[in-house]
Amino acid sequence: EMYRKRRSLFVSHFLGSSNQFDGTARRVSADELEVSLAGSVDLRSTSMLGPAGFVPVNGSVRVTCTMRPETPEFLDQGQSAPHGANVVSGIVRNVNFMGAVTRYQVALPGDMVLEVVRQERHIDPLEAGTRVDLVIAPADVLVYPVTP
Repeated sequence: EMYRKRRSLFVSHFLGSSNQFDGTARRVSADELEVSLAGSVDLRSTSMLGPAGFVPVNGSVRVTCTMRPETPEFLDQGQSAPHGANVVSGIVRNVNFMGAVTRYQVALPGDMVLEVVRQERHIDPLEAGTRVDLVIAPADVLVYPVTP
């Protein structure tokens, strides 16, 4: 629970690596936020966290968004994303094979880079330059309000 639902950015960095992006969030339903990152990538989240837990959003608010590198999944060609999932397109920029896992750096629109870790299990690693679609569950996108 502490690893997956970190209550603060400090804990997020202390307990392993995370992708981190700045953006703005606005409420789109009672239990969902839309986060705009670099003005070019929009993600839905069901996890806006703060020191006291869930923080309501009125209008839009500056936020920091994190996700663990093992949570995005590569969408196979012709495969459909689960209903309600975020789908983000990018290009594999770097591939680092590390035995049981491979670390990918995926370039996203707006000069963002997303680190993705995948257990290979006898699957050929993707090559640099490959265009990919990534699926990210809204529950895996953790959002923290920026405090002055």
